[in-house]
Amino acid sequence: MNYLTVKDVAEKWNITPRRVVSLIGHGQIIGAIKKGGSWQIPENVQKPDDQRYSFSLNPQKKCILVLGQDCEVKNKISKRLVQEGYVVTDKISDGLDGFVYFDDGRSFEKLATEVAGSLESMTAMVRVGFSSKAEVIKRLAVVLHESNIKVNEIVTDYLGLGKNEIGFCDEVADDILLFVSRHKCITGQSIFVDAGRVGIHEQRTQELSGSMLYRYFDKFISSTGKNDKIWAISMMMPNEWSVDHQEKKFREDNINAATRGVDVERIFVFDFSKQDIFKDNMELKRYVLNKYVSAFAVDRCRLEKENPKLLNEIANGLFAINFDKIFIDYPADNGQSRGYISFDKNFIYNCRKTYEKLKKYAIKVSNVIK
Repeated sequence: MNYLTVKDVAEKWNITPRRVVSLIGHGQIIGAIKKGGSWQIPENVQKPDDQRYSFSLNPQKKCILVLGQDCEVKNKISKRLVQEGYVVTDKISDGLDGFVYFDDGRSFEKLATEVAGSLESMTAMVRVGFSSKAEVIKRLAVVLHESNIKVNEIVTDYLGLGKNEIGFCDEVADDILLFVSRHKCITGQSIFVDAGRVGIHEQRTQELSGSMLYRYFDKFISSTGKNDKIWAISMMMPNEWSVDHQEKKFREDNINAATRGVDVERIFVFDFSKQDIFKDNMELKRYVLNKYVSAFAVDRCRLEKENPKLLNEIANGLFAINFDKIFIDYPADNGQSRGYISFDKNFIYNCRKTYEKLKKYAIKVSNVIK
């Protein structure tokens, strides 16, 4: 039997990977098995019926009004609503089943009052913006209580307004969807969603904290599939093999990516004369023993003698996904990982040249650590 990954099934069924995992968790995908930390789903399995809203569905599709500033999150929630069976409109008309407004400077209080007359009972309004209008939200919640219309807002640091920033728009869209479709007993609330906004200047981010760097590792690694490539250089720094949960998850994500078909290749640089130190490293052994990961080793002492310039170019290592993004990390004064992400094609090309030069010194890790 042939199996598909969560990402493959999400694309096939036109839903999100998170929704696929949720369906598995509720036992609605027959035959799904977990292998190597990743879900494997029979390719011929049928998409289950969405039972989440069956208790309230009308014969006709429900209609959600989406207005305001154009942005990545607005596009994302519009697509998500359609995937969930709603009709999305930008016209105020009778019989609306919800209202999402991305603040564009207009008075939300006036707009909400106007839209309220077109909303059905037991529906919800959600304002989305960078700053809070908490007092307005509370006031509207009281005014619209008798009409059984709930009013809430989501305050976030990222909406995806331009090319010079990145963030986690899926997380914002998920919370909007919950307010519109499920949390209809909540009203008058202002919720802050940390969407991890990072500005991009000269095709790279600013320096990121360790936690933010790992967050973006997770974002980009989880989006990889069979046609993608991960290539990395590890300098075997102590923080790379710690028991910290973020570092352990990063290693797990790498192995899971390889298991689901991503081309994962890693070069480990360390002193071969001290190989006994690494023989007992169970995390490193996982890379060595995993048949899906191409793991190589380079003797640091040899490199210091024969090509110190190359060793200097490598610095503290790198982690790249395909040839459009690369993570450069380095140890901070407090020992925690710090770094940045570059999207500069020329920089990535030069890093790849360095990687290929280093590979000429490499042998399989299994030949060093047995």
